[in-house]
Amino acid sequence: MGPSCAREGPPLWIEVPETLPVNLRPALELHARQSLPLECAGLVVLRRGQAYAMALPAVATRQSFALDAVLWLEILRDLEKEPMEIWATYHSHPGGDRCPSRSDDMLRWVARRLLLLVPAGKQVEIVQYEWCFSPVNHL
Repeated sequence: MGPSCAREGPPLWIEVPETLPVNLRPALELHARQSLPLECAGLVVLRRGQAYAMALPAVATRQSFALDAVLWLEILRDLEKEPMEIWATYHSHPGGDRCPSRSDDMLRWVARRLLLLVPAGKQVEIVQYEWCFSPVNHL
């Protein structure tokens, strides 16, 4: 695991060993590389024991991404119908930052697991985090 991510206040994300299903690594790496120099975003979903990478139709810049709220609700509704479990959210940090940003904090409402894709040359590092903040523990 890499260096600590220093932010003011109690820690919100903790870096954990990567547990990404091996078959998904190539798809996530390709998504990050094809999106350069912009960010990419997606979900890792589970359906009947199989893991799938699901790219999201994001409007992206070099430092952020956004999803249309109506489209996002439709995607979540469709996932419930299947049914599919959201195992993790993922997105890239093309600038090389391997730590979650304050903007990444909103992703905790989708899944407790966050995968940051950090392109470095021909390689893409995948750093896995889990949401760890609990107001009860930090009073």
